[in-house]
Amino acid sequence: MNRQGRGSTGPGRPSALPDHGYEPPAPVRELPDGRLLVAFHGDDDRRRVFDVSKLPLPGWHRALAAVVAERTGPAGGLRTFAAATTGWGSLSRLVKFLGALPEPPAGPDQLTLAHLQAFHDHRATTTPTTALRDMGEARLLFALPALRDHRIFRRGTGPAAGRAAGGCRQDPQPHPGRGGPPSPLPGRPTGAG
Repeated sequence: MNRQGRGSTGPGRPSALPDHGYEPPAPVRELPDGRLLVAFHGDDDRRRVFDVSKLPLPGWHRALAAVVAERTGPAGGLRTFAAATTGWGSLSRLVKFLGALPEPPAGPDQLTLAHLQAFHDHRATTTPTTALRDMGEARLLFALPALRDHRIFRRGTGPAAGRAAGGCRQDPQPHPGRGGPPSPLPGRPTGAG
């Protein structure tokens, strides 16, 4: 039976499955020298390897590798080469910004709302056209388990960084004239709509 190409599955024809014992390759690899690499193979059949170890803040590397793998993996939202590269760019800009601070957060559990606000302000001043895209990608990354499961990002606990990145907000009272609580990210309206 020919199991390749279009039309190889359909009603009454089961899909081809891998042999028993098949294990897909792990998207995150740690090399003997300690570098962390995330392999990407997109729906457009293009590939790329993201070297998380080239980013500053080594205390972030394992969590970042996990979220990049999840975001660019089969169930992630970045499934083409262009989308994955754009998402990587947003992530690397955030981490490089945090690494350049006088007192950078050594790990995800040290991130504060002030760090995220400073990043947004910096991006809005230097490159306003991509500032919201960068913050939106950060929000999506912080909602993934590898970052969300840190104490800071659990709903209702820890400093406001997790709240700004998608959990509870710092100030749940409605703001006059806006009809709802403050936006989870700067420049993003929320409210009753």
